[in-house]
Amino acid sequence: MKRITASLIAACLGLVSQATAAQTDTYGLHAVPIPGKVAIDGNLDDWDLSGQTLMCYDVESLQDVYSAKVATMYDADNLYVSLHWKDRTPMGNKHDPRFEAHKGWAGDSVQLRNKTDRISHVTAWYFAQDQKPGFYLDRGKDLNTPFGGVAETLFHQEGWKMEKGVETAYIADPDGKGYVQEMKIPWSLVADKKYAAGGKFQMGFELLWGESDWPVHRYADNMSEGAGGREFFFTNIKGWGDVTLEAKGGLKLPDPSWMKALSGEPPMGPVGIAYVLAKDAKVTLAIEDAHGKRVRNLIAAQTRKAGENI
Repeated sequence: MKRITASLIAACLGLVSQATAAQTDTYGLHAVPIPGKVAIDGNLDDWDLSGQTLMCYDVESLQDVYSAKVATMYDADNLYVSLHWKDRTPMGNKHDPRFEAHKGWAGDSVQLRNKTDRISHVTAWYFAQDQKPGFYLDRGKDLNTPFGGVAETLFHQEGWKMEKGVETAYIADPDGKGYVQEMKIPWSLVADKKYAAGGKFQMGFELLWGESDWPVHRYADNMSEGAGGREFFFTNIKGWGDVTLEAKGGLKLPDPSWMKALSGEPPMGPVGIAYVLAKDAKVTLAIEDAHGKRVRNLIAAQTRKAGENI
């Protein structure tokens, strides 16, 4: 945990009761080797989900409405990405990949911001009208220029197969309140080399929800440590977090910081932070820097009494 100094608190404290979101703040993903043959069909029973992580702007209030559980795997030829979305109107993107692939992001979709030995942006969505997947690939000019390279749309062929070896599947949850998005992306589309155990690259996630011509909700996650800039994540190359290719699956990852905050564990650290409540309330306490970037969630939705607290 970063040490909280008195000067940081004095200059950068963002303190609210009830208003500040307990967001997930993911700093690095773990891709595991595929455990065997994986069918791209929207069923994740053949996945090793031990590296799966939740991404959500406010875990307490939005987890069942706007969130996604994200997992990554790999083999010698492909990168695998799965998302189990929570969405009350799932798979409602209205942008036709034949004519509006460049606007596939403006509805239910994911955008992957990749930096390997080159930069690429993947936009993947399900076109509701034709019940077919869309896949748009936009490349950077070089490692310092996020756009300006060749862009292309990969079109649906049959089943869940698309051009150039891409496979993407979408299956709605039985209760109609979410869906699974499963993708197999050849390394050749996002890198000039194939990645193997011990490798590492950067991949940020932009999660988008919506059924019209503009997203109704958006969340960017998997950040690099110390990086801000979620608002313009698509150009913030240094802000995209690591994906580490693990040698083995069956990972035992520690509980994320947001889970510890929601559990009510007492905050650790040498500095007491005093505040006054006008009435009894649930309090979320966070530290933000001068630019509004979340540095640390301290407590989330904890009941506190009116008056002086510390």
